[in-house]
Amino acid sequence: EQAGRLRQWREGLAGIGLGEAAALADAGAACGWLERGDEAR
Repeated sequence: EQAGRLRQWREGLAGIGLGEAAALADAGAACGWLERGDEAR
């Protein structure tokens, strides 16, 4: 059962595509950058 879940998870990642993964990474980086900016103030 766990192997099946892992396979589903991998297929889900493959289905997302690199464009969406990059957009999510950019969003995460932007959030981190905003948080650091708040701390600097």
